[in-house]
Amino acid sequence: GTLECADGVLRAGPPLAGLPPRRAVRGPVPRVAQAAAAVNKAEALATLKPRKATAGGFRRPGAKPSTGLSPALAARIAHEK
Repeated sequence: GTLECADGVLRAGPPLAGLPPRRAVRGPVPRVAQAAAAVNKAEALATLKPRKATAGGFRRPGAKPSTGLSPALAARIAHEK
């Protein structure tokens, strides 16, 4: 079958979120519902209350000028808020 080399199976995302699978997936691989996994990850991160990154690739980018954006978004990008 097609799952002989698969590491896992992801459900099709938003169109199928919350719906039970109509066809059983055969094979020794985990089946992951993306929406449920995303919610669980968000809940876990909220519980951990991680600090904001101050260095490295995950830190907030430097302030930048912008044009044509809403005042609130322009202020956020310019680090004014």
